[in-house]
Amino acid sequence: MRRGKIHLLSVEERQTYKKLHDEFIAMTDGSFQAIPPGTTPVGAHRGWHSNMIMVGGAIPPGMGMSLLFWHRYFIRYFEDFLGQCEAHHSSPIPYWDSNTHVPHELPTPERYEDAELWPIDSDPAVPLPSWATVEGGAEPAPRPFSRYTSLMQFQSTDELGRSFDLSVFHPSVHQGIMGAMASLDSPSAPIFFPWHGFLDSVWDEWRRGAMPLPVVLIYGQQGSTENVGVKLFTRAKDGELLEGTYSGAGKKWKWAKTGKKIWGRPVLLARGRTDISSLEDMRLHLFAQGADRKLWERYWDGESWTWMDTGISANGEPVTVHGAPTVVAQGNLRSVNLADVRLNVFIRAEDKYVRGDKSHLWWGIRSEDKDGTARWSWYDDLTYPTANPTVPEARNDPGKKIDGDVIALAHGDPDSKEPQDARIRLFARGKDRRLWAGFPKLRPPEEKEKKGVELEAHYDWEYAQLEVSDDPVSVTQGCGASDAQAQATPNLFVRGENGKLWQGRGRFIYKDNNSEPGYKWDWVDTGQGIAGRVVTLTQSDATGQPLVVSSRFLCLQSTSGNLCIARSDGSAWEWSDTGRKIDGEPFVLVQGELSSEGTDFSKIRIHIFARKLAYAPIYGTNDEGEHGYLYPQPHITLLRGYWNGNAWEWTDTKREIAGDPFAFMYGDVANTEPGKVRIHAFVPVAESPSGTHTSHTEHTGHMNNEGSPQTSEHSMTTEPVGMLWEHYWDGALWRWRSTRRRVAV
Repeated sequence: MRRGKIHLLSVEERQTYKKLHDEFIAMTDGSFQAIPPGTTPVGAHRGWHSNMIMVGGAIPPGMGMSLLFWHRYFIRYFEDFLGQCEAHHSSPIPYWDSNTHVPHELPTPERYEDAELWPIDSDPAVPLPSWATVEGGAEPAPRPFSRYTSLMQFQSTDELGRSFDLSVFHPSVHQGIMGAMASLDSPSAPIFFPWHGFLDSVWDEWRRGAMPLPVVLIYGQQGSTENVGVKLFTRAKDGELLEGTYSGAGKKWKWAKTGKKIWGRPVLLARGRTDISSLEDMRLHLFAQGADRKLWERYWDGESWTWMDTGISANGEPVTVHGAPTVVAQGNLRSVNLADVRLNVFIRAEDKYVRGDKSHLWWGIRSEDKDGTARWSWYDDLTYPTANPTVPEARNDPGKKIDGDVIALAHGDPDSKEPQDARIRLFARGKDRRLWAGFPKLRPPEEKEKKGVELEAHYDWEYAQLEVSDDPVSVTQGCGASDAQAQATPNLFVRGENGKLWQGRGRFIYKDNNSEPGYKWDWVDTGQGIAGRVVTLTQSDATGQPLVVSSRFLCLQSTSGNLCIARSDGSAWEWSDTGRKIDGEPFVLVQGELSSEGTDFSKIRIHIFARKLAYAPIYGTNDEGEHGYLYPQPHITLLRGYWNGNAWEWTDTKREIAGDPFAFMYGDVANTEPGKVRIHAFVPVAESPSGTHTSHTEHTGHMNNEGSPQTSEHSMTTEPVGMLWEHYWDGALWRWRSTRRRVAV
């Protein structure tokens, strides 16, 4: 989920938001989830603050997490209401940067008493502290976190939440606007939710970097549940990249530190023999953004690991990278000889020494010198679009920037590493919020000689005829051989500017007298509101790279907050609302006979892992000494869904989790029998410092069963401890066990 900016909404959309905000705030009929009839959302906000613990005028450990966590799901209340009212453009709620003017369509009401003493200021001019940005700066975070000067250095949600309050950044905006914003009735101000959406967007950026999903390598005998080994790479609480190994007798995890602190999710590429249980005949390339914001490669040469600085630089100066890289390999991937393959890496990077701006797209190619020394060559001239007759304002635009992660589709001869035999097409969301498609164009020999570059191609970009509000997801239909570009049809799914899911098919064409390749895009608004990105059915290789992707199944979080599932017969989508509140993108695995074209759903089994959202009422004593209802407390638990070939079965595992689930499967994945596969799901859990979690077994024997593992309650005055837990299917039972690895939460 990526929040947009409130200023990017049209005047009419902001007016609609204001109207629905006022309706929402006035609700007293109990339809507001977990709030009894007669209580308003403002009353719930007052209840939470009346229960907020302060020590010496400051929030203590534990309250920082509560501040961010509770307000995120207070925002969700309103977002779900907006989605139900079909205001899809405002769910998720766009954020308001506190260093900008409050839109005049969102006026702040006066304070209910002493209004003349609380004059409203719609331009508080409170900038985000540099310590709350990935780039960082000289300004330190408040004590006791004054050793931090960058968002990357915070080790927990609690530290970040406490810093927002201890630095008075959070309260100074409320006090700067004045009026109702400077009171416990602040939710009555329409700007309240976009303002807390801004804090939430900073927290979300920290979560993407500090709590990324793991990556996995599965190797060994294909179809076997025994003669298999697993490598799992995940980020520890202190930023260290951890390597977990699962193999041998007893199938227990062994963990080791890799000696490098990272930020964000790493990317893994394997070549050689992944079908045997020995790593000697494999070569592994693991790419990660380091804590120094450089792109690092960890390379397995068959005997040992080594870290390598990829050397991405501009004019001899380092270039800092943004987000996870996109890695595409060409050539003979069963070979351990690097000369037989070509590794392409695409990544957003900041070249502040050259252009003074960030998020340029860079292209890196790994090669090997005659003496066997590996080296990287980097190019950034692929970011500029060509003159596009359909988009006049895009002509000769040297300031074209990429916002979000790029996706790549490779067409042509998969066994060739030559650029004329295999092409890589790129799709990315631009800073202008347009979806752009990049095409590799071979350089004439005279141009290479004139420019003095080794790169055989450069990228031309064209507008894909859609404005978007999140990153696209791709499903490629068809296949290519040699340079058969026309046989591969990009099929993209993306959240449009209107908050709905759009499906686009790119029909390959030649332009300009049949000399220039391109796509003609056919876009269809599915009509389904979507809060983030869609998830498709994918069967992957040993490192999780998709091999078969079905274009007939989708699942997503709708703008009303529910898990929605869609199936297609090839001509139309049939949507089903499961009625289950979730938070974020589900994780999906599939067994059986999956096809990229048509899928017989009776011959497949689908496993969904998602964050289930529910609320429980909290009762206590308010500031006036009155005992009764205070506020709704959100709870996030791991939800499992299982498609048995005929219907869905759902299980709430009762395990409270603090991050997104990640899962992998091995065994005879083409078989639909439950006992033929093993499934491992990993989730971060916030434990009490005493660590009360233990291993639990669900005592029933089919793939979808009820269980109630214990969950520990921690005091809001103690910072919870993040621990990585494993939820695994052993062929007969679902079980829980702790990895005893500390992770950020």
